[in-house]
Amino acid sequence: MTINLAGYIFPNSKASLVCHHVLDGSPILGYYHDEDGDVHFSCGHDHVDSDWLAIRMDRVLALYHDLESLPIVKIGEAAERNNSGAKWEILKP
Repeated sequence: MTINLAGYIFPNSKASLVCHHVLDGSPILGYYHDEDGDVHFSCGHDHVDSDWLAIRMDRVLALYHDLESLPIVKIGEAAERNNSGAKWEILKP
């Protein structure tokens, strides 16, 4: 199975990096697709390395259905929003 997210197709078992705040219930306000093809989801605050956990992407999408509306981003770009109902803004590197 695959997941179509932000203009890319990923295997549903692909790991993504998620800050522990999101796993504790904070909304996802930041999204980054890094140069290695990895996907990061965050609460929008600054983080240290120990704040991140590797989670299957299908698990993240099961918890946050609104991520299906992520804008198309190029590798190396990020998107952010002010709150869970706000429009995503693409940030260029």
